[in-house]
Amino acid sequence: MKGPGRVVVSALQVAPDYSGIGRRALSFGEELHALPEDVELEVRCPADVLDVLRPVYPERTRFRTPLRHSRPRELR
Repeated sequence: MKGPGRVVVSALQVAPDYSGIGRRALSFGEELHALPEDVELEVRCPADVLDVLRPVYPERTRFRTPLRHSRPRELR
């Protein structure tokens, strides 16, 4: 049997003015509070939505923000 694992949530498509995918990412955060303490949690999200997601995930969650913004650059 394997030991404790890790859950990684990819929320890179969530925008600050979130809709369906954003609501689902928030729902995941609420559900993950039920995981055992020895399971590592990581969320990958754009930096501009970090403050939206952080409050709903367990305190032990590690957040990585590989993108500054959730929206790609507009074509010039």
